[in-house]
Amino acid sequence: MKKLTSFATLLLLAACGSDDSQPVNNITGNLIGKWHVSQVTYNGAVSTWMPCSYNNSFDFSEDGKCVTEEFLANEYGNCELAETINKTYTLDGNDLTITHDNGEYGIETNTGVIQELTSDKLVLSTYMYNHPDELLPYVVTYTKVNN
Repeated sequence: MKKLTSFATLLLLAACGSDDSQPVNNITGNLIGKWHVSQVTYNGAVSTWMPCSYNNSFDFSEDGKCVTEEFLANEYGNCELAETINKTYTLDGNDLTITHDNGEYGIETNTGVIQELTSDKLVLSTYMYNHPDELLPYVVTYTKVNN
């Protein structure tokens, strides 16, 4: 379950690593508040292969803490809350780094590059491994549900 939850975290953050050479396109909003996944793009195409990930959320607070809600399909294909995880985050320029203790798997740290942050939209990009030597672009768009 922890490995599956870690994969769900990747969908939340879209963050296995970052490309620091990417410029900040549009940062005019505030990260604080609750954000839901609204679109996942993998290697340039909108992804629909994990529909429950569209229920996932981040809730960022001003004290550097965030709470994630991660959803997975049950045996009937219905989306259910699989785990609520308390995490910490740092924002350094356009790099958003989220860290938490993943139990027996140790400390998990993921960084995504903010491509856009407005009052109601957050776009994070990173790269995911398709094969051991192939990184493909991965972008997650979030919609803010409260301030």
